[in-house]
Amino acid sequence: MSEKTKQKIIDGARKSLIKEGHRLSTIKVIAGYAGVNHGLVHHYFGSKEDLMVALIESQAQQVLELLFSDNPDWLEDLSQKRRPKGLAKMKQRELAQFMSSRMDQFFSAYDDFAKIHIEFLAMSAEMPKVSKKLKEILRKHRKILGLIFNNSNPGFTTLLLASLTGILLHYRLDPKIAIKEARSLLREKLFDYQL
Repeated sequence: MSEKTKQKIIDGARKSLIKEGHRLSTIKVIAGYAGVNHGLVHHYFGSKEDLMVALIESQAQQVLELLFSDNPDWLEDLSQKRRPKGLAKMKQRELAQFMSSRMDQFFSAYDDFAKIHIEFLAMSAEMPKVSKKLKEILRKHRKILGLIFNNSNPGFTTLLLASLTGILLHYRLDPKIAIKEARSLLREKLFDYQL
């Protein structure tokens, strides 16, 4: 029951963050969204900040699992800082197609992706543990991108991750932007250049 309850609280925190924002998402409000007594939130997480750290970890894992749902063994290799053999065998065109399909999944993953990330960024200015966890997750994602592209240049992975995230944030704020053109240019200028 405890893991189920913890997940219920994390899901409630996510819903509250999206609907209320981080400032109005008190422990009591989060407990309401989770359908539990606020004492359970304190019991399992101790503080709102620790709950937000757990939410960040959960979100990051869910996105990775979604992106690698067709190749869960690749995710295991990447998590162990190994380049999957299947990726290593891919030719330039196949890798470009693989990344294109992953971009499609990334952009369709969550309608509220931009909102929750804006809230995470706002919290990071006020909550040191949240800031530390976000940095850790971003470093991990940059390392994964480096392994996928077999590129150890930190500038490349930083630019790639920032571009993907930035395009998604802009798209969620204004769905009328030239999203297809931006994604196409990103593939051409970053992906094809690198491959």
